[in-house]
Amino acid sequence: GSAARDLPSNCVRLAKFLAKVRVTLWVRDRWLGLWWWLLQPMAMGATYVFMVRYAFPGGGRQFHALFIMCALLPWTCFIAATNQAGASFVGNKNLLKSFRFNYLALPLSEVMAATFRFACSFVVLGVLMVYYQVAPTVHLLWIPLLMAVQFLLMLVVCYLLAVSQVFIQDTPNEWKVVSRIWFYASPSLYSLERISERVPEDYRYIYHIYRLNPFATLFTAYRDIIIDGRQPDLMMLGYVALLSGVILSIGIWMVRRLHGVLPMHV
Repeated sequence: GSAARDLPSNCVRLAKFLAKVRVTLWVRDRWLGLWWWLLQPMAMGATYVFMVRYAFPGGGRQFHALFIMCALLPWTCFIAATNQAGASFVGNKNLLKSFRFNYLALPLSEVMAATFRFACSFVVLGVLMVYYQVAPTVHLLWIPLLMAVQFLLMLVVCYLLAVSQVFIQDTPNEWKVVSRIWFYASPSLYSLERISERVPEDYRYIYHIYRLNPFATLFTAYRDIIIDGRQPDLMMLGYVALLSGVILSIGIWMVRRLHGVLPMHV
């Protein structure tokens, strides 16, 4: 509600234009073009599959590659958006100092560009579904909802990182450490059910705290829809959307309050 009203149409139009430019340049400047976006997570996925199947045997699900890619592709999108958007104010300091425009459009455009590439990467999941003979179900129609919730979460983190990097130069290094811990602390290479089974009854509160991790919900939801062919946990998705919406409102308020100050600090 309030977050949506703070993104006027001119800001969204500018963000769409910048996102289109970003994707065009990204494809043009790479020999493999958009295929690199698919090959990079596939190579990482193959490494993780080897680890789960051979280095740490006995702990994987039936569909190793598909299981891992259901987490790796959304995470690759998240990291691409946050890394680019985190530097969107500092990296465009000449633009900020030369023109007055809605600065909210800069991180928003990076999230849009990453989401477009993420949508293209569903080709990989489709191929893996065919390979593992996983039949598509009507529950695939939940994917746009998952992408919308993830979009909101990415926007939250991107605005906070973009503002933080203006005032704290070491933000990119700190974010690398935090994001790496976040990935392995999420059910990326293992299932949420595995965590639930291994937590003793006397310490169930640890599991409930773990469930508050937004990517515990998103990774599991993608697997529910694509692999298991069932409805995702709508209550937990609602929690992630509500949490992101509240923090997003704070992030937008921060950018607006600092609108006149940002050009002097970048």
